[in-house]
Amino acid sequence: RQLSPAQDGIDQALEELRRITRPGSNIFIISDFQGLSEEGIKHLHLLSKHNDISAVRVYDPLEQDLPANGYYSITNGEQRFALYTGDHKLRRRYRQIFQEKGETLGKLLGPMGIPLIPLSTLDSPLYYFRQLLGAKR
Repeated sequence: RQLSPAQDGIDQALEELRRITRPGSNIFIISDFQGLSEEGIKHLHLLSKHNDISAVRVYDPLEQDLPANGYYSITNGEQRFALYTGDHKLRRRYRQIFQEKGETLGKLLGPMGIPLIPLSTLDSPLYYFRQLLGAKR
């Protein structure tokens, strides 16, 4: 089966959210934030002026670190590739890219007063939401 890009991304969701949200709302954005563009950032900025927003960045551990050393077959939906994960430089760079994406997102959201909360798909969302809601009271 061939993978296709999503037609509606986070930018469109934020635009719709901006259209339907009443000022003074508490908004929780739960996303991987892939595909967030200047347009989406504009919507976030406008939303943040009149609402209390929290951003939960959901990620899979494979986005943070490569799997154990070995050869892996990967695909983009159209082509198949072999990946060797035993290269220490590759592992370090992969981890660095993940960290930089999080830092960049945090730097974009911080001035808007939007906290960025990382959430691994291995973690319990209930724990994070209890922590988040407790911090907001």
